[in-house]
Amino acid sequence: MRNQILNWLDEIDYLSELSDYIALPSRSRNQDETKIAGDFALRLLEKSGLQTRRIPSSGNDVLFGHSLSDPKNPSVLLYGHYDVQPEGDIDLWNTPPFEATKIGDKLFGRGSADNKGQHYAHLMGLRYFKENYPEEFNKVNIKFILDGDEELGSFSLPAVVEQNKELLMADFVIVSDGPSLIETAPTIVGGVRGIVSFQIKIKHNKIDLHSGNFGGVGRSATFDALNLVRTMIDESGKVLIDGFYDDIEELSELEKTALKNLEPVYNKIISDRDITPAIRVNEYSHPFLNEAWPTLNINGLLAGGVKNERRTIIPSETYLSIDCRLVSNQNPEKISRLIKDHIIKWSKTNGIENAIEIDMEGTMAPSTSSLNSKFLNIIQEATRKGFGVEPVLVPRLGGSLPIQLFPRILDRPVFLIPYALADENNHSPNENLDLNYFKSGVITSVELMKLLASKVNDENL
Repeated sequence: MRNQILNWLDEIDYLSELSDYIALPSRSRNQDETKIAGDFALRLLEKSGLQTRRIPSSGNDVLFGHSLSDPKNPSVLLYGHYDVQPEGDIDLWNTPPFEATKIGDKLFGRGSADNKGQHYAHLMGLRYFKENYPEEFNKVNIKFILDGDEELGSFSLPAVVEQNKELLMADFVIVSDGPSLIETAPTIVGGVRGIVSFQIKIKHNKIDLHSGNFGGVGRSATFDALNLVRTMIDESGKVLIDGFYDDIEELSELEKTALKNLEPVYNKIISDRDITPAIRVNEYSHPFLNEAWPTLNINGLLAGGVKNERRTIIPSETYLSIDCRLVSNQNPEKISRLIKDHIIKWSKTNGIENAIEIDMEGTMAPSTSSLNSKFLNIIQEATRKGFGVEPVLVPRLGGSLPIQLFPRILDRPVFLIPYALADENNHSPNENLDLNYFKSGVITSVELMKLLASKVNDENL
């Protein structure tokens, strides 16, 4: 069947259609762009046999399509997003960001992998399934949701899901986003970490001071910022904020075994990408297994002058950008409160409460689905058939995605199957989609639908 699907993709000229989709800029904050790209995406949903609608939200519209069968039959909700990141510095791109360019087996362009290409693979799978297995197509309840604000943290999506629970309800949820861990095998992910991000500004003096004339006289905003960081995290990476670790849910034995089995995969990633391993702050035996543990990360520090702009000054102001990645059972709102309380208490102790500003930017809850889910076996079998090799099972991925709302609101498990590789450069210049990996994703989607159709009247499902 693989060759049949590959020939079909060429016959319908999927590459031209996908290229047209990528060529439509849909930067999240530009509603004119997202409206045009959304119209195009709705037509793609319709061509895949789905009845469609726009669902208004507090941001960009959410796009929805479905094909309904007997309510007792198997059902699946597929999630993707049609908004994209801004292109950034155009000089760093080797090809025009909004002009899809095929080089070898890769298709370059903003949104090629994040996320237009990945959800387009599901749409191609549905289209093939409907054309070649019409009877089976009508046995499965297929639902598809496309987010228009994912690159802004999906701030509008929870209300949409809450208000449309019956419309969106399915047995389980599939998300294809982010990269696979390795090139040689697909990845199935059972969970992602949550995130709390914030910025801190410390300002003391009206202007930067001469470090000779005022060294030891004027207070340094940068020195205070560094001292604050020392109270938040120690030299091993352990977070020192009171209550930060209180609610962590321990890994199950099944999760620990799956993580242990990933060590060879993680060793290769560390070697290939020349990563300096972090200091271990927990009992896990491998640096990458820290992805099952919460962290505090300094994303950036802005102060004074360095490198070619070096100046002998006492900086008047310093900015810190920080995020915390959270794991199962940690509540982002609670963690945000603990962080803010810690900073305010420290600032008062040091007499600078009027010199510090805290901007809590955004949160996203962690998500974990049980590896004992009865749907995981179906997903594994479909992925095995689609890629021709055994999939790599990852209990928790280090990154964050707005998928916790599906377990929380719909009470349904959600699993990730990335249809892009680790070199996709999402959010960066030269974003790209590996077309061979994409095609295996299309086949996986077909196999998943066939398996679901075969489970009609299966009492164990």
